[in-house]
Amino acid sequence: MEDEDDDIYAPDEGLGSYNTGVPNAHVNNEETAGHREIGGADEKSEDEEEEEEESDSDIDIITTRHDGGKSVPPPSVLRGNTVKSTPVRITLPADLAISRPPPNISVEAPSLPPAAVSKPGSAYPPFKTSKIEVDAKPIYVPNGKPITEIDMDADFPEDDKPWRKPGSDMTDFFNYGFDEFTWASYCLKQDSLRKEIVDQKKQMEDMQSFLGMPGAPPVQSMTGTSGGVPGSIVPTSGMPDMPPEMQQMMQQMMVQGIDPTQMQMPDFNTMAQMMGGGPVGIVGPSFSQPGQNQQQQQQQQMGYGYTQGNAGGQEIPAEVPEGCKITFAQVLARHGARDPTAAKTVEYRALIQKVHDHSQAYPGRYSFLEDYKYRLGADQLSIFGQQELVNLGISFYERYQTLAKESTPFIRASGQERVVQSAKNFTEGFRDARLADKQASKDDRYPYPIVVIAEGDRSNNTLNHGLCTSFETSRGRDVGWDAQRQWVHQFVPPIRDRINLALRGVDMTDSETIHFMELCPFETVASPTGQVSDFCGLFSKMEWHQFDYYQSLGKYYGFGNGHPLGPTQGVGFTNELIARLTGKPVADHTAVNHTLDESEMTFPLGKTLYADFSHDNDLTTIISALGLYNSTRPLSNRSVQTPRATDGYSASWTVPFASRVYIEKMKCNSHSEELVRVLVNDRVRPLETCGGDLLGRCFLGDFIASLSFARSGGAWDQCFV
Repeated sequence: MEDEDDDIYAPDEGLGSYNTGVPNAHVNNEETAGHREIGGADEKSEDEEEEEEESDSDIDIITTRHDGGKSVPPPSVLRGNTVKSTPVRITLPADLAISRPPPNISVEAPSLPPAAVSKPGSAYPPFKTSKIEVDAKPIYVPNGKPITEIDMDADFPEDDKPWRKPGSDMTDFFNYGFDEFTWASYCLKQDSLRKEIVDQKKQMEDMQSFLGMPGAPPVQSMTGTSGGVPGSIVPTSGMPDMPPEMQQMMQQMMVQGIDPTQMQMPDFNTMAQMMGGGPVGIVGPSFSQPGQNQQQQQQQQMGYGYTQGNAGGQEIPAEVPEGCKITFAQVLARHGARDPTAAKTVEYRALIQKVHDHSQAYPGRYSFLEDYKYRLGADQLSIFGQQELVNLGISFYERYQTLAKESTPFIRASGQERVVQSAKNFTEGFRDARLADKQASKDDRYPYPIVVIAEGDRSNNTLNHGLCTSFETSRGRDVGWDAQRQWVHQFVPPIRDRINLALRGVDMTDSETIHFMELCPFETVASPTGQVSDFCGLFSKMEWHQFDYYQSLGKYYGFGNGHPLGPTQGVGFTNELIARLTGKPVADHTAVNHTLDESEMTFPLGKTLYADFSHDNDLTTIISALGLYNSTRPLSNRSVQTPRATDGYSASWTVPFASRVYIEKMKCNSHSEELVRVLVNDRVRPLETCGGDLLGRCFLGDFIASLSFARSGGAWDQCFV
């Protein structure tokens, strides 16, 4: 789903052909007579020649001076019979002669304009000719509506749409290259922009009202004197509807001598993030992780996002640091690309049937839908998805070759079939890479054993949530959807309306619009080669960013730090990781299966390579329990935040198909204690919670200490209340 907005209004190639309302006049002068030569050829393409032959609106006007001088355009374009420019004398016959001499009747040639003075236009004063009122709202007289609010169906009867008649010229009814579809989209876009501006003005007015509303208590300084000097704070009770977080953030601004009322809204939002308040309109509960010292908490509140080791957010090189040797590697991976779930595939099939039953036309990019047949299955890995895990096995071997050539990883998988199959595909890639390594040990017993942990309600499984009752109930699950719902109301309606204009009669809903977008990735990964689906081209890059953000809201508030119990679901695996890093038995009272973890056969300690396979939601809970995104502020559900603004948090950056988390332990020449580093999809996380250095490394002891949230069981005591 990674993902300029070329098709907001119209494709780029259409920009040069807007109709100006007058015929094209080709005048032979020095500017138009020249041809651009490409490759030495001075020829027109066949398409251009054919277009000239078929065009009925082009008028060629050639003016030639009789004295052989340079051609100049006439003062006006004459239509009808041509009037000659030589004098005409009419003489009456002798038998019709009258007493006075006959008059001479002549038509003089039009005078030629004087030669233009060679001055730039900027040398002359401006003059006004336009009578357009830019603030006016043109009205469609028959019903008194502004033209931007006209409904093509409701306001134009079916027998009153002449532009649809065969042979009609669309430019007689729509200017600047519009048709009824793009005009409707343009109007919706303008309405959306106006609403956004109004909302921003309202937020600013609220803020100004809070700071300077009549009757508000005076600003009090820290010493008790009044005044707005640096070191003062603003009142927190001047506006009851303002969230406490925003009040506190504005107090901090005033303390630093910043006047929020003089800031533009984008600057205000940026400052809000820097002050630790997040952008205006944040939703959901904040979640504070234990394991941070006071200085680290202050850095996070001030919005640094990264510690000194990664100041400014620049990416840390993923290569093993010079002078270091990897001694331990754990991969935690999501299964590969798959078909939709059983429930979703039923909904997708019904949506396609609805389109076929009700759509009156399939214009432009929608034409493929007319013959499209839904053939996706349910739940199983696609060929593309299996290859993703084979590739992961190869890359894991190559990254940790010094360890992998001597030993094989201990492997576990959660019990769903696609997860187990992904683990098997991983072993295929790992073994292929090992066989190709001439330095690898030949003692390679394949297939490698895989410990499969059953999934199900009330099942102890650190790779699949299901035990925490409060989290599994509908009330617990609604947290993520509640966060997404507001964003759906923001970004889906313009997309929905555009689709409904194109596929007339379908009347797609908001949820069906989301399903329509979801068909893009599922159809793409259904192709063995990952050929991009035609569904993807129905939406702009901006809309794909909005869709990805919709998914990010669901993960963050449904399973991550935005859910009060989200990180707790990842505590069990985190405690297993601690055991593997330290070589000590697992200490956990949450989701660990002690029957398995207390056996050397099913949970061996002392191995150098481990590989576990799970689902996207479970990976989200685990990376949250590890504190990898503690510096991410609560996500807004009113505007898109980029991964840079969210400290790298995004659904597409964290848990796409075949996503992987590497936890490395290494020995380095410059340190006596072992170091730990974490990579999420090949990006090094800076490990703020344990004071990570410039290369994203923490000492092993500091890393374990920073996981106090998991070691204490998280909020497991809230699971059964």
